Amino acid sequence: MRNLFEKKKKKKKPSPMAGNFMAAPPVFLGENYQIWSVKMKSYLEASGLWDVVMSEIQPLQEDPTVAQIRNYNDEVIRRAKAKTCIHSVVSDVVFTKIMSCETVKKLGTLSKRRFKGMKELGRCKFSISEENLRC
Repeated sequence: MRNLFEKKKKKKKPSPMAGNFMAAPPVFLGENYQIWSVKMKSYLEASGLWDVVMSEIQPLQEDPTVAQIRNYNDEVIRRAKAKTCIHSVVSDVVFTKIMSCETVKKLGTLSKRRFKGMKELGRCKFSISEENLRC
């Protein structure tokens, strides 16, 4: 039985910033690639997925161990998550130009190579053409 003189303990409410705070990923509409890429890199780093964008998956060795199979499957899943993340934050126009990329690294390389050129230089503005956006 509780002592009548004990104070009731107040429960602390968690801070709205505590825990797994994650901002919404930036949306890419085909302009300002340099800004979007910095924001997207930060988002993927916070999600633990940036390293998969920068590398290719290594195939399993012959006669792999159970641990190697698990690690490989985890890598495949992480790459699918990164690819889905990128696909979900681009406009439909941009998506149709990058959807044929099979790996996350190709997707990142293509995006960087093709969209980075979209900046104004004096009065000239570079645009994206259908032929230079194929994997």
